[in-house]
Amino acid sequence: NQTVRYAGRAVSLGASWEPVRWFGIAGSARFGGRIDAVNDEENFRAAADVPNRFGLGARVELAQGLTLAARQERVEWTAMRPLVQTPTAISNATETGVGLEYTSPLTIAIPYALRLGTSRRTLPFGVGNAAVQEQALAGGVGLLLAQGRFGVDLTYVNGRRTASGNLSEVAGTFSLGIIIRP
Repeated sequence: NQTVRYAGRAVSLGASWEPVRWFGIAGSARFGGRIDAVNDEENFRAAADVPNRFGLGARVELAQGLTLAARQERVEWTAMRPLVQTPTAISNATETGVGLEYTSPLTIAIPYALRLGTSRRTLPFGVGNAAVQEQALAGGVGLLLAQGRFGVDLTYVNGRRTASGNLSEVAGTFSLGIIIRP
């Protein structure tokens, strides 16, 4: 068994603005301070910077109940390079995502939401010296039951990771969310 301890500080801030009911924009940032890592069993001590992070998102209501959202995020993971003991590819990661949601009127017998989205990102840590790219496609449905006191949300995500050298990985994930309101 080994125990690795991390301690660090960073400052985060964010803001959102909705100039009209059908459009909103939001941004956030994290500015890294120092992070220390200690592994007593291997006499490893290192210091690095917490990665800076910048994100921006926007939402547009295209029609009654139909919303389009997009986001982009950048994390400067290379600031943590001094904490890595073995040669590994470390990349600054950019993630872009787009999603569409249709929400039915609450006046129907069983209100529902349909969602579809996609994202693409660079993973912060690679395989050997190769950076890893990830693409995902997700779809889901949400139902409100018992006059909004109970909800069920079911989602499926199909993800694919690739790296140079014919490396690839495919995964599918189902998730189930339950909402209970007294």
